[in-house]
Amino acid sequence: VLGGGDGMAVREVLRHEGVEHIRLVDLDPRVTELFTTRPDLAALNADALNDPRVEIVNADAWAFLAEDDTLYDVIIADLPDPKSIAPSKLYSIEFYAMMAERLTGAGIFVTQAGSPTFAPGAFWTVEATLAATRNPQAPEGALGTLPYHVYVPSFGDWGFVLAAPLPPDPARDPVLPEGLRHLTPEVWRAAQAFGPDQGPREVEVNSIQGHPLVAEYQRGWDYWFR
Repeated sequence: VLGGGDGMAVREVLRHEGVEHIRLVDLDPRVTELFTTRPDLAALNADALNDPRVEIVNADAWAFLAEDDTLYDVIIADLPDPKSIAPSKLYSIEFYAMMAERLTGAGIFVTQAGSPTFAPGAFWTVEATLAATRNPQAPEGALGTLPYHVYVPSFGDWGFVLAAPLPPDPARDPVLPEGLRHLTPEVWRAAQAFGPDQGPREVEVNSIQGHPLVAEYQRGWDYWFR
């Protein structure tokens, strides 16, 4: 898990049987400390960061991936929005290329990608960047992607993108843990549908050479809130 120092993403991963080890990589040691040691904050993540299967690494996500040689079955990016160049590099084709090298052959990556309602250009830039990333399992090809979105009460309509060396199958129902209050196979299928005002559009691939994602993000949110 890249980012997610509050432990919320880790909490959800731990719902799944068969999870043996989670490595949480977050830049801010104070955040992970607070959500590990303060009872009121640890309660929000169900004490997930104190689970013996969880390893906390306080490091920059880019630097960590550049040095790490572990292969992962799943990589989850719970990173800040690309409001500026610093976070935008974590949504770049260069970053995704490093990430792809860290996936197992059947591994999968998922990232939050902003709102397809408020900043659709930014959302589809993330998808296009992943779809242009070299597939280490098939060097002549690119990663397969599956974009989806869901209404989050505290955020509004919010989007995510799955990417993998083996293209995700949109018709495959997910294997879900017990006790979920929202996600069902029907909700999952509906999450893959986009209205005409939210759907794919012509965008540039995000690179550290130009960062078009930042402009798309600012354009979208400025339209609604300035």
